[in-house]
Order: sequence, then C-alpha cells, then structure tokens
Amino acid sequence: MRSPLPALLAASLLSLAGCTPEPTPDPVAPDAQLTIGVGFEDVTAGSERLAKIGRELDRVGARGVTIAVGRPDWTAFPWAAHPDAQASSATTDLVRAAIDALGADREVTLVIDVLAPRLLEEHPSEAAVDADGSRSDLFAGAAGYATADIGDRIVELCGAVAERYRPDRVGLTELFLEDTFSDLDRALYEEVTGEDDWPRTRSGGIDTEHASIADFRSQVVADFVGRCDAAAAEHGVGVDMDVRAPWADPTAGRRESGHDYPQLLAEVDRLTVWNYFTLSDRPPSVSRYLTGGMREQLGDDIGRVTMSVGLWSGGAENQTEAHDSTVSPADMAEGVRASLTNGVTAVSVTPASRMTPEHWDALARLGFRR
Repeated sequence: MRSPLPALLAASLLSLAGCTPEPTPDPVAPDAQLTIGVGFEDVTAGSERLAKIGRELDRVGARGVTIAVGRPDWTAFPWAAHPDAQASSATTDLVRAAIDALGADREVTLVIDVLAPRLLEEHPSEAAVDADGSRSDLFAGAAGYATADIGDRIVELCGAVAERYRPDRVGLTELFLEDTFSDLDRALYEEVTGEDDWPRTRSGGIDTEHASIADFRSQVVADFVGRCDAAAAEHGVGVDMDVRAPWADPTAGRRESGHDYPQLLAEVDRLTVWNYFTLSDRPPSVSRYLTGGMREQLGDDIGRVTMSVGLWSGGAENQTEAHDSTVSPADMAEGVRASLTNGVTAVSVTPASRMTPEHWDALARLGFRR
C-alpha cells in the first residue's frame, strides 16, 4: 500500500504557506450557458484590454457576450444617420472591434442603453416627471417612448445596429417606467385607459400605486419593445430586454415598472433579469427563490430567461451612478449556481470591468462548456 505521508505533507505545506487550494465545486449542467457583459468602459478601452477579456471568456467557457453600443444620443460607432451622436472617444468603429475580439463562435448581443440626457435637453417635454413635478434629466417618460422623438430614435437605433452588425440579438437596458406624470404622459394615459384624469387619493393627490397605472406602464413598454423587435427583425435579429427582478413577489414580475414578463415575452425573444441581490440587500441564495416564482408564472417560457448576476454593490437597484464596491467572487459564484435552477439554463455575469482574477478563477471552477 502506498504511504499517505507524502500527500499529507504536501497538504500541510500548502496550508502553512497560506496556499490551500480552492475546492472544485460540482460542475454546472452541460446545457448551462454563461454570458459575460462587456460595458462601454471596456468597449472604449482599446485592443489590449479586449484581447485580455477574450482570453478569459475562453478560459471560463463563456458561450455568449453582451457588448454595449452606447445610447441613442451617444454611440460607440459612427452612425451615418446621426453623426452628432457619436461619442468623442469613438473615433473608429469600436463596436466592430469588440465583436471581432470577443464574438468568435459566441452568441453576441449588442446592448442599447435607453438613457438619453442629450436628447432630453432638446425635448424636455418628453422627460420622466414624478408625481411632485420633478423632471428627470436621464429618463424619458411613457410618452417619450410611445409617441415622441426619443422612442423613435431608439427604434431607429435598434434597426441600425441590427443591420450594421447582424448580431444574434439587440439588447435594451434601463428601460423601465417609474415617473410617468408629465402632461404628455397624462394625455397618453387618458387615451390608453379611457379615463379623464389620473386616479386620485382621498386628499386629491395622484394615486401612484393604483393598478391602472401599472397596467398603463406595462402596455406602453410592451408596445414600445414590440416596435424595437420589428425594426431588428427586418434584418433577422431578435431582441433581448433587461427587466427588474421580482423581489416582492417572484410570481408577479414588476408591473409597476412596466415589466409584465408574459406581456413582454409576447413581443421579444428573451428577458434578462437583473438579479442584483447585493444591491437589494439579499444573499445570493435568493436567486433560487426568484427562479422558482418565475417558473410558476412563466412555465416553459422560463427557458427564455437569462438571470444576470450583477457585480455592483454598495448602493440600490435604482441608482444610476457608479457603486463603490464589488460582489465577492464567492458570492458571485453562489449566485450563478443558484440562478441555474427551476428550468433556467442561461446566466450572465456583468460587468467584465468589475471582475478581478479571483472572479475569473471562481467562474472557471464552475465548469461551463463552450
């Protein structure tokens, strides 16, 4: 019998040196698909950075990549129809360079951020307005997407991106409705619902939690993404939409934000759920609770859902500024595994710019396959 002494000595030396190897977890299921999100900060960082990310994508077995292309008023490529929209850092076609560096043999989703601060300066009446009358300088209101210039520009951008690059999908992010109380929004609400005013509380204020407002928002968002899908479909490209996670009731979606999951899946190919558990002050294990509720609501359509594990921490879900800390590699890995439950087979980790060597190592140990 071989003596166990050499192995025991080796393990002891590793432990004493502080180099105890990480345990290798059971591999994820063979059909599990990993996607990595690449933000504008990496798209504009140059070829060396993109090459490094590409090597890591190979190492962790990523089958997909999402690549930010910018906003309707600030793009990472020269848009002939709107040359003034090109970002100053995008002196060449940075989107094409990112696709070439990262997209080989992978599913490519090109992501449009719908925030439009420059367009809102030109069209202030289309901005989101809260119930107290405060106007957003980043978000459009319901009418801005449904009937006005900002929505038209985003639809146009979906078609332009689909035609220029022919990705697997065009993605839409930051598309949710919270403040929909401008004059234009009220007129649209009355047109859609047949009412002659917002629902009111006893004190006369707008009843912002009234079910009719959630219904209105959900209809506006579904109709809008349907327009985006039609523009992309002209070039054989599908649409993927980011949605907020249903923390309060995993069987119900987020209708108050305009995110009625079944209604949206009638219009687009896929939904990507913001499973940003740290921003919502929840443990990574909550991911299993989410997928269970969504499976109850969606049935087999759960297979059209991607759970997105976000690495931002130190803030709240609805903040748009940078967060000051990052989810740990261990919590990220646990969130990824817990997301691949109840029929979900697709998970993403985003953004690549937040990933340390330890994050990449943790993903590699999960055993995803290309």
